[in-house]
Amino acid sequence: MVVPQSQVASNESRLELDKNKKNYINTITLSKRLSDRYSGHHSLQNIFNPESCRLRDKFKQMCETLLLDDPIDYGLKIIDLLWRKAAYDPIQIFKRYRQEYDETTITEIQIMYRMHLLSIFGFYSNLLINLAVNITTTTTKIENLIESLLKLIHKCLVCLGDLSRYLSEYDGCIQTAEKYYTMAVLLDPEIGMPLNQLGTLCGRSNVNCDAAFFYLLCLSTTHPFDGAKDNLQMLFERNERRFLEFNKQQTKNRNDKTSNREIRRFLVEFLHVTHQLLESNNIGQIQELGQQTLNDFNACMFYQNDSLLSDDLVFKLLSISMMLVDRIQRTRSRTVK
Repeated sequence: MVVPQSQVASNESRLELDKNKKNYINTITLSKRLSDRYSGHHSLQNIFNPESCRLRDKFKQMCETLLLDDPIDYGLKIIDLLWRKAAYDPIQIFKRYRQEYDETTITEIQIMYRMHLLSIFGFYSNLLINLAVNITTTTTKIENLIESLLKLIHKCLVCLGDLSRYLSEYDGCIQTAEKYYTMAVLLDPEIGMPLNQLGTLCGRSNVNCDAAFFYLLCLSTTHPFDGAKDNLQMLFERNERRFLEFNKQQTKNRNDKTSNREIRRFLVEFLHVTHQLLESNNIGQIQELGQQTLNDFNACMFYQNDSLLSDDLVFKLLSISMMLVDRIQRTRSRTVK
């Protein structure tokens, strides 16, 4: 008796689904074993011992197999679980408990921590390549396959950016993290997470204006990152304290008109006006502040030293202004309706 080709293909497909389901269950079970090793007071000592490393390596291999074999059904579930159990949990445990150990012990653990960062960075780099190869070589026209693979690649880029940011605490190089976050933005501009991470990466450069630009851009996307709102609020609170300090100093040092100081004062004023536009209803005060800020901006443009007020910064300030106009217009349109 000859078995129809369609039936053979159906049986193979069913076997493949059963295998993937079994692998998924085994992966979940192993993730729980890792969670047990990460719990308790001695978790910092446990996370980098040989047995934990062995379990993590096995867990990473199982996750990679599932991601490549069935990205549609298990991709997003596994990629988030992989990040938490193989990368993020050990990082957070190290940061939480490192102050409890003496200098000699923590130095040894710190070396293992950096080895962990480098190891998981290498794993994600290899996973990114394998996912990209799957896109370029696949001939199967399965619905949502390419879309699922692109989502996983986007997640990998953000993870590589985060790992590079953690590594930058030791080598001081933030350009690698910036590169991966930017690649994630280019791949899907409507996902806000990498924009928020770019804001975090900026720190307090350009008197917090760089970070404010990325946080506002994140909140303007179709899928904003929730934490960006809190990050922006904390930024505004820091700026308000600096705004009050500048006002006090201005009454004492009216003759201090150095270019750097004037530019810094303008940037603080700009963020203060931005904050007021987002939260205040005092139109008169906002108009007065806005006019003063415009006058200060005009004065700053005549300074020859452009080390602070660069073209890139001016672009970001104009972009923030446009985002504010857009948010105000959308708010008014909702109010009218």
